[in-house]
Amino acid sequence: MLKMQDILLRATETAKYILERIAVKPKLGIILGSGLGNCAEEIRDARVEIPYEEIPYFPKSHVAGH
Repeated sequence: MLKMQDILLRATETAKYILERIAVKPKLGIILGSGLGNCAEEIRDARVEIPYEEIPYFPKSHVAGH
């Protein structure tokens, strides 16, 4: 089991990874799961797509197509 200190470190590293890939400071973040990818097409302006599997410490899906 992860200690709180390890969880905080991972969350900080994940946030840093995401912030290094965007040009603006977001007010809102949306994580779209399987079947919802088309929703991203409706978002205008400051849209940034980061593949889920590239984000550090995010769980990896073991289901085909996810």
